[in-house]
Amino acid sequence: MTEETREPVAAGRTLTCRPAAGGEGIAEALARASAGDSVVLSPGVYESMITLVVPSGVTMRGDGEAILRYGADGPAVAVIGSRDVTLTGFTVVCTAERIRRRVLPEDPPLAEPVPEGDTRVSEWGLVWARDASAVRFDRLRIEGRPEHAFLRGLVLLGTRGSRVSDCVVEKFGGSAVSLISSKDVVVESCDLAFSQNGLSLIRSHATIDAPSTAVIRTNRCHNNNGAGIILFSSESADLAENECWEN
Repeated sequence: MTEETREPVAAGRTLTCRPAAGGEGIAEALARASAGDSVVLSPGVYESMITLVVPSGVTMRGDGEAILRYGADGPAVAVIGSRDVTLTGFTVVCTAERIRRRVLPEDPPLAEPVPEGDTRVSEWGLVWARDASAVRFDRLRIEGRPEHAFLRGLVLLGTRGSRVSDCVVEKFGGSAVSLISSKDVVVESCDLAFSQNGLSLIRSHATIDAPSTAVIRTNRCHNNNGAGIILFSSESADLAENECWEN
């Protein structure tokens, strides 16, 4: 069930979701939302098996302790080709039993275990922005399952001018946060832990000439199996005051 509240025209509408409606209720609200609107998740647990796609100009935010439990093999929340989107103040938890290896969610599965010499990697995550711009990820908690070797936490693919701040991302078989051929991104004040890597910047296999660039400040990257912060043929104009330990 979704409740609609009218606010001043400049502020847009508030579409309020209730836990009993699950992911389908959130999807319905997002389908109705337009630029300037906010889709608000009331406190509680939302069970979902569908990818929630957030359109341009829309804010999706949690009101209190809102938890989205996602049980399918794919992104739980996606921003695809959109701009000026904000995701803030809720938790996303992976409950899927299996995650198949593939580059993009729509691709056919690749061989498992990984054949020798096959360097293809997953370019999507539980929360995913693809070919988007001006996306803000703020105060999110994103939790995976370490046994899913091919699942990343938060992934920005081909995305520009975006910000990841005050997020907690942990327990992923892949990197907690990955920037893949993404430009002018700010990652700051995040806690990235108990994953393969904390933060990784890489190039997409499809756009090998497009490195990632980011400002990386005041993050805490710890207890990861690999690196706290790792840049593969990518750049950071400001890499400062990050704390990395027990990686």
